[in-house]
Amino acid sequence: ILDEIRKMAAIAAKDLRKRSPEMDGTAIIAEEIFVPEWSGEKDYSKVSAGAPVKFGEQVYVLLQPHNAKNYPNLPSELPALWRISHTKDPKKAKPWVKPVSTSDMYLKGECMLWNDGKVYSAERDTAFSPEEFAPDWKEITL
Repeated sequence: ILDEIRKMAAIAAKDLRKRSPEMDGTAIIAEEIFVPEWSGEKDYSKVSAGAPVKFGEQVYVLLQPHNAKNYPNLPSELPALWRISHTKDPKKAKPWVKPVSTSDMYLKGECMLWNDGKVYSAERDTAFSPEEFAPDWKEITL
């Protein structure tokens, strides 16, 4: 039974990788169970841009195919190669990560888990935290 479950999960993960370039962060994170862990030993040069990986508590999508062995940094440190995904589903909110560019800023309606354990939704596109500019955020009650 376990082997059959593994086969089904591998098929679902392959299907997600094929569909992910057309998906937003909310849709990808909804299927996060099928997102593979990032590996610093993997050759991502033959993986399509848009393919997701998990790293820590976050989900990233591949921006530029590359061999991870040639780039010793983590996805969180390589914004030219990986973009963090955000979700509009407050139940799937990920911990806050400070955006470093316009491609990873929080868009209106996207949620995050702040340091106080509360979930917030962006009131407008923003790169600021609730601490830096509170009007950009609305607390969500789960």
